[in-house]
Amino acid sequence: MYVFPEHRGVGASKSLIQFLISQSNLATLYCLPFEHLDGLYQAAGFKPCDPGPSVPGKVMEKHAWCNARYPDPVLLMCRAALPPVS
Repeated sequence: MYVFPEHRGVGASKSLIQFLISQSNLATLYCLPFEHLDGLYQAAGFKPCDPGPSVPGKVMEKHAWCNARYPDPVLLMCRAALPPVS
């Protein structure tokens, strides 16, 4: 996600993240943000994940791909999905 400078500071990123979380039907959500966005994603309930057998292989592959190609470090984060709205 990229927010143009003239639109920053109004909560667009937070709103988009919360909307995407609310639309998921998965038990666990994974996120691969740049390291400087750690606070934004932690505020949305994401925590650093330890790579291991519980993380899907495709997520691990994408994490490795990002870190091999981008100059800035990319984190592996996860969170439990929100319960369905009834």
